Amino acid sequence: MFSGRWVVQVLYSKYYKRPVLPTVFWYMSIFGSLALLSYFTFGKNDSVGILSNLFPAFISGYNLYLDLRRRQERREEPAQ
Repeated sequence: MFSGRWVVQVLYSKYYKRPVLPTVFWYMSIFGSLALLSYFTFGKNDSVGILSNLFPAFISGYNLYLDLRRRQERREEPAQ
């Protein structure tokens, strides 16, 4: 997931010819963090691994929230 999200980002940026972070980037970040978090919680039982993947999951979730809110605001703008 973590490597794949960068491939997606590069492909979008190449297509739009500018730096782009698509919404799928944030979904992949969250799922990757949750997968590693579950591994460190149930497999390894490693507190350092848990903490190091818990924080990025929250950050990615917040960025996804901001991205979805921005998209909703754009849809609600009146046409000029």
